[in-house]
This record gives sequence, C-alpha cells and structure tokens, in this order.
Amino acid sequence: MGLEIKSVLKNKVSAVIFFILLVLNMVQVPNYMGHEYDVEQNMNIFETQIQQYQRALSDINLQYMAVKLMLAYK
Repeated sequence: MGLEIKSVLKNKVSAVIFFILLVLNMVQVPNYMGHEYDVEQNMNIFETQIQQYQRALSDINLQYMAVKLMLAYK
C-alpha cells in the first residue's frame, strides 16, 4: 500500500490532484460537522409545528362537538 501511494505521488499531476482533494476534504469536514446542529434545530422546529397543528386540530374537534350539540338541541 505504501509503495502504491509513493508511485502515485511521484507523478506531479497526481500529487497536485491528491493535495487539492486533501485540502477540499479538510474544508468540507468542519462544514459537515456544523450541519449537525442545523438538523437538530430543524427537528425541534418540526416538533413544535406538529404540536401546534395537534392543538389546532383538537380546537377544531371541540368546536365541531359544540356545534353538533347546539344543532341537537334545536
């Protein structure tokens, strides 16, 4: 394995491409790690929205039951 890496790096074009890819990888890893927080934040937003929709749905159900009772007494 070590000899294969040495032979690839002897070619200047391969060495330049290798180092460019290495630098890009070093830049992307911190960016990727930073997205973990975004995912957690998005999950919290979605959970909050789900709770709001569930409350709205239960309010609609209560109003429906109230209207149904009012119509039953008429």
